[in-house]
Amino acid sequence: MKNILTTSFILIVTSLFAQVSYEKGYFINHQNEKTDCFIKNVDWKENPKAFFYKLTKNGNSNKIDISRVKEFQINGISKYKRANVKIDMSSTNVRSANLDNLSFNKELENEEKRLFLKVLVEGKASLYFFKKASVERFFYKNNDNEIKQLDYKIYKKTASKIAENSEYKKQLWKDFKCNTFKMSRFNRLKYEENELIDLFTEYNTCKNAHFTNYKRKKKKGTLFNLNLRPRVNYTSFVAKNGLSNSNIIDFGDKFNVGFGVEGEFILPFNKNKWAIIVEPTLKIFKLENSFKRDPVLPTVTTAVVNYKSIEIPFGVRHYSYINDTSKLFFNVSYDILDFNIGTTIDFSSNISNRSEEFKTDNQLVLGLGYKLKDKYSVELRYSTDEESATNGSYVTNFSMVSIIFGYTLF
Repeated sequence: MKNILTTSFILIVTSLFAQVSYEKGYFINHQNEKTDCFIKNVDWKENPKAFFYKLTKNGNSNKIDISRVKEFQINGISKYKRANVKIDMSSTNVRSANLDNLSFNKELENEEKRLFLKVLVEGKASLYFFKKASVERFFYKNNDNEIKQLDYKIYKKTASKIAENSEYKKQLWKDFKCNTFKMSRFNRLKYEENELIDLFTEYNTCKNAHFTNYKRKKKKGTLFNLNLRPRVNYTSFVAKNGLSNSNIIDFGDKFNVGFGVEGEFILPFNKNKWAIIVEPTLKIFKLENSFKRDPVLPTVTTAVVNYKSIEIPFGVRHYSYINDTSKLFFNVSYDILDFNIGTTIDFSSNISNRSEEFKTDNQLVLGLGYKLKDKYSVELRYSTDEESATNGSYVTNFSMVSIIFGYTLF
């Protein structure tokens, strides 16, 4: 059964991660022909050079690159526009900038490139973004002028000291004239997405111009979930005498119940598909078996397992969206903290009685589940074998399969 479960988990999880999401959108080719389609949403961390699309939801997947597309958009999520621009490819990240890779040249060292620029704000004044490795560049267009780079560069002032060329502040002060803008507004302007978006929003508003902000707003209250998690467990427990390989007590497979409270920390990237989970869980059950130590003697020994522990597994969860209200998820956890609150094997017969304590051990835990409306969930969970030694002569082997029902409080 264990091998079947492990194989099933591998197959299902592989299928889950292989799922891709094609979402409604369009692209415009260089003949200005618009094609409505479904675009594979990779949630690009770096600007793409190509993308996959389908003409129908269940149609064949096709790849198209920057040489054939002027613009493409995934509705309500992101928009990219092709542009031939001058760009400096030196690092824009002060923290990760390597002095050895920086030059003493304050001026930008631009090169011509054809890029898909991500549209952040589009209107009378438009703001665009490009990212590759440690390079993050912003571009802008005012009125119907060409798209230009907002000039910024980190360079070496001395062999051990870096400086910044913040020419973009002068560029924007020169091009953005509004009665409410003061020079101090531009002097403190950082070369960061949120600050630049705010400025372009203010400027378009000042000019009474229609504009669109394409940066997706994060849903409030979704970065942390508290979930109640009652469960039904199917346990397998075997105790083996380390001094005698033939002395094995198999307590069989039994059902019991448990309860946990899960804290889920949603990571703010990749469409909120990843989360860190921690789940304090109370695990209590009792198993019993009677056996003869010696087939010749009439003495019957009864062994009773009283299992009591509080486990705190930490793990990672990945969601795969089915539609707007439902999603599948897979998680991997490990019991980093495990508090034994009195787990024993008690032996009794007409000859003697004794009790052996043993420490509960850490386990790897795999889970596969379904969540509806971000409120209700059900999960199939498999805890890998846990081996522990008692303070006597026994070694125990314990595994568990659980069906967990979840309810999200907030």
